[in-house]
Amino acid sequence: MKAKKTSTFYYFLFPILGLLVFVPFYWNFAANYDRHQEEQAQAALAQKRQELEAESRMRQKAVDDAVAAEARRKAELAAKAAAEQKRQDERQAAYEERDRDNREATRLQDRVDELTNDVKSAKDAIAKIERDEKVQRQNKAFLDRYVVKAEGNVKDLTDVLQKIADADARAAAAAAAAAAAKKS
Repeated sequence: MKAKKTSTFYYFLFPILGLLVFVPFYWNFAANYDRHQEEQAQAALAQKRQELEAESRMRQKAVDDAVAAEARRKAELAAKAAAEQKRQDERQAAYEERDRDNREATRLQDRVDELTNDVKSAKDAIAKIERDEKVQRQNKAFLDRYVVKAEGNVKDLTDVLQKIADADARAAAAAAAAAAAKKS
C-alpha cells in the first residue's frame, strides 16, 4: 500500500508546489493590478483628452476656415456686386450717351433739314430774282429799243412838225404875200 500513499502524496505535493510557485506571481500581479488598472485608465483618459483636444483644435480650425471662407465669399460677393454695379453704371452711361448722341444727331439733322430748306428757299429766291432780273433786262432792252424808236419818232415827228411849221409859215407867207398882192 505504500505505493498508493506516495501517489496520494504527490497528488497533494504538486498542487501545493504549483500553488507556492504561483502565489508570488499572483501576489506581484495582485499588488500591481490596481496600479496597472489605474495607469491604464489614466493613459486611456489622457489619450481621450488628447483626442478631444485634437478634435477641438480641428473643430476650431474648421470654424476658423469656415469663417475665413465666409469672409472670402462675402468679399467675392461684394467684389462681384461692385463689378456688376460698375458694369450696370457703364451700361447706363453708354445708354445715356447713345441717347444724347441720338438727340444731338436728330437736332443736327433737323438743323441740316432747316438749312437745306433755307438753301432751297434762297435758291428759289435767287432764281426768282434772276427771272425778275431777266424780265427787267428784257424790259430795259425793250424800253431802250422803244426809247431809241421813240426818239427816232420824236425826231421824225419834230422834222415833220418843222416841215409842217415851215410849210405853214410858207403858206402864211404865201397867203400874206397873196393878200398883200391882192391888196396891192
